Amino acid sequence: MQRVILVVLLLSCMAVLSVRADNSEMLAPPPRPEEFTSAQQLRQYLAALNEYYSIMGRPRFGKRGDSFRKREFFRTNGERYPEDAAAWTEFQ
Repeated sequence: MQRVILVVLLLSCMAVLSVRADNSEMLAPPPRPEEFTSAQQLRQYLAALNEYYSIMGRPRFGKRGDSFRKREFFRTNGERYPEDAAAWTEFQ
């Protein structure tokens, strides 16, 4: 029974890793021809380039969430706020 569980676990891990490896490949920019021979070829290249940058330039929210928390404690010149600094709610 334990062998069956190990085999199933191993196969499921291999399946998950193969799926993740297929989807994690970086999208390569479209190949640029040495010379554009027609306006249609230029249009196709620019459309492919536009599609590439629309995918690669998409904002990725949530990957750098801690950076704003760090900024709350420092002034623009790098000095730390004192612990007894007045809160914004005291001025309202």
